[in-house]
Amino acid sequence: MKKLLLIGLRYHDYTAAIIDEISRQGFEVTYHEIQPRTLYLKTLKVFSLAAWQSSLDAHHRAILERERGTSYDCVLFIQAHQFSLENMRALREQQRRARFVLS
Repeated sequence: MKKLLLIGLRYHDYTAAIIDEISRQGFEVTYHEIQPRTLYLKTLKVFSLAAWQSSLDAHHRAILERERGTSYDCVLFIQAHQFSLENMRALREQQRRARFVLS
């Protein structure tokens, strides 16, 4: 079975529907939220954009760490612009054989 890593924004039922459809296409899907919608992060974004970005980057690095050692056939992003270039490069290095799809 092919493996797909989906990193995206949870938006109503759309994300779950996308995961279901990709699964029906024969992929084992691993999903990570690109931007957690916690009260802490929402508040941080209002009061300090720099601190919010730092926290978001740390969240993305944690995703990379959790997925270290797992090989994917495809990495799919929904709202890839939220991922820093540094973290994107690190993920690309980690998933050299994967096809990347960014939206």
